[in-house]
Amino acid sequence: MTRQITFQKPMFIKLLTILVLLLLTLPLISLVLQSFLVHPLGTKDNQWTLKWYLLLAENNALIDSAVLSLFIAFASATLTTIIATLGALGIELHHSKWGNFIYNLSMVPLILPELVLGISSVIWFGLVGFGLGMPAIIAGHVTFSLAYAFATIHGRLATEDPSLAEAAQDLGATPLQVLRKITLPRLKPAILASWLMALTLSFDDFLISFFTSAPGQDTLPLKLYSLIRFGMGREVYALSAVLVTITMAGLGCAFTLNLKPGISGNPSSRTS
Repeated sequence: MTRQITFQKPMFIKLLTILVLLLLTLPLISLVLQSFLVHPLGTKDNQWTLKWYLLLAENNALIDSAVLSLFIAFASATLTTIIATLGALGIELHHSKWGNFIYNLSMVPLILPELVLGISSVIWFGLVGFGLGMPAIIAGHVTFSLAYAFATIHGRLATEDPSLAEAAQDLGATPLQVLRKITLPRLKPAILASWLMALTLSFDDFLISFFTSAPGQDTLPLKLYSLIRFGMGREVYALSAVLVTITMAGLGCAFTLNLKPGISGNPSSRTS
């Protein structure tokens, strides 16, 4: 019988963790509070209000930019997830000798600065005659979000127990039936998590959108940047609070789906 040894975390590590969490969350909390106050935070005799959210609803320019960003995010997230799923299945199921090389190559966008990706996208689109605008923005977003989606789906597929698929094939199931009825259902949480992550990354992106957008096609981050440069109204606080909420909800759902036990293929869900 073995005894499990537990170690007590030093107090300074706990305090350091709390300090880091406060540094990360206090700016977001202050931003959300600003969106509900009549005057800037810290002003005496302040009052709560929904005025800035009402002004936001009347700002057609911001709403149009938000709709454009949502369309681009949905399109790029869907394309990213489809390509990542097909790539992960191709590498993991066919055991190609190029599998490791392709996987490592797909992780390059995780290492490169986004500024480099934006400049390289403009140069490449110019060489192939692909004009700037919405298609270029979607292609650029797919390029940098593909690495995140591919890593998530491939990581989940690599932890899958192949015995279930092998048993189905022994019982006469075709490879397409195994893929449709066994592999894809077990990958569903990872696929949904990848889609939500790609959606959030695309919706929040600034640099690649800045380099690949055409005049008159400002996404929401670009619109906010121009407002900050030339003077912004308080409704921007309300919009920022909405964006923070959407982003946190999307990442939270992605994280929850990626950890979903049972059909997700977690090693802990297997039985020996």
